[in-house]
Amino acid sequence: MMRANPVAGKRLSDQERGSRSGREQAEAVLEQAKAAGATEIFPVAEEHGWLLGRVADPFGHHWEIGKPLFEWPPRPVGAGQPDESEQA
Repeated sequence: MMRANPVAGKRLSDQERGSRSGREQAEAVLEQAKAAGATEIFPVAEEHGWLLGRVADPFGHHWEIGKPLFEWPPRPVGAGQPDESEQA
């Protein structure tokens, strides 16, 4: 018999997100996952330009909780600059 994943589909409401910082949002999602039965693998921390945390759901699947610390998605190289054909 299969059980539904208690962590999947859980999201913070707009009110819960409110004026929280990126770190507070990521930590709140991690805590929400733990309350739903997930196990914390590592807490939210800065890693490679992201806030990242990791949990394992009750079935052993690992999930990363992350938020970039920079503009996402990044602009392609040269974006916003005129093409050579547009230059006078």
